[in-house]
Amino acid sequence: MWETTRCRPRVRIHVCFALISALAISAVASGCGGAGGSADGVVHLNEAFDEARVEAAAVPAGIPSTAEWTFESADAAGLWQPLRPWNPTVAPAELALGDGALRVTLTDRTANLGGFLVGGIYASLDPAHAGDWSAVEVEVRASGPLAGVRIGRNLRAGSGTAEDAPWPFESGVGWANAEPADGNQVLRAELFAPDGLEWRELGLWFGAPEPTTIEVVSVRLIPRESRFVDAAAGVIAVGPAPNAPSADAAEAPNSALYMWAPGRAEYSVQVPEDGRLDLALGVVKGNAPVTFRVSATPVGGESDVVLEAVVSDPWEFSARHVNLAHLAGQTVDLTLEAEPAAAAKRGEPPPPNIALWRDLDLYTPGRLAVEIVDASTGERTPVRIRLTDADGATAPVPEAAIGIQYGAND
Repeated sequence: MWETTRCRPRVRIHVCFALISALAISAVASGCGGAGGSADGVVHLNEAFDEARVEAAAVPAGIPSTAEWTFESADAAGLWQPLRPWNPTVAPAELALGDGALRVTLTDRTANLGGFLVGGIYASLDPAHAGDWSAVEVEVRASGPLAGVRIGRNLRAGSGTAEDAPWPFESGVGWANAEPADGNQVLRAELFAPDGLEWRELGLWFGAPEPTTIEVVSVRLIPRESRFVDAAAGVIAVGPAPNAPSADAAEAPNSALYMWAPGRAEYSVQVPEDGRLDLALGVVKGNAPVTFRVSATPVGGESDVVLEAVVSDPWEFSARHVNLAHLAGQTVDLTLEAEPAAAAKRGEPPPPNIALWRDLDLYTPGRLAVEIVDASTGERTPVRIRLTDADGATAPVPEAAIGIQYGAND
């Protein structure tokens, strides 16, 4: 990332705490059979999942299973071939089978134009789409320093010239850095290829600063749906995008309610003063749009649809802010529904998809007024800021904010 002095002026910040009630309101719906509040006065609905009434479609049959290759025999190793660099003056990496691993040797003959040693292997896949897979895990051990692995999609036809980089793929779809290690380590690369791309070959492209032998113990190609097959609905840790999950809570501090569509979850809550519901919507696959709907039904009253949105992008969460102030003080059934938005073809059922509801929080909003001035002139000045909560997780973007980058770092 490039930085200039124009982007980082010396500033003074004047903060005015006005109506800062979000951190001081009392917990709502406690002791009345509804979702419980928390110490900060916010009702975190994902934390109250066990109190919700949940219905969801059964986990569908036919979900792709994890594809795994191990190299304990010549037959298994024969499915993988050495990559021919696009630059014809760069030699392919040497391959050999031994000790239950496929050995990929990088030498001075495999150096790219910058002198870095590169090379790898590839396997042909059955017809599939990039949207069917979420990650590649490669278990390796190396004789010397290993920079990491890049994941390539589909071989380029023909060959280049001596002036070209040796990268042999149509596109790169993920990478994983390696750590210094004496034994085995698993390199996990999250895939970011758009949905609908044809996927013919899967390639592993290794890099090292000096001659190194990489022993590939196994390769696993993991379906997107693999995290959601244990139950029709539940709560799971997620990263900044639906298809950027992480098992590390430090990297994925947010939680999301998931449900196989069609599905619904119903909470009994008491709406606080000036009540507001924040949430972020996402889907796991991009070929099956999902209609999200939120409705509020007061006791003895009529249902009120307070939000309806169609989501189809699996690469970012769509933040929404719902005003419930007109229901303040009332106990309501808050219903979250997700259903397929459309079938792929007339007369055919829609493809199965998973709906994600992240950052489901009900609270009384507060106001924080901030004035930022240039320290040298005393004049107000525009700056770029990022809002986070106390744990460092990205906070919901205010409605009045001007987003300059999509995703979690708005």
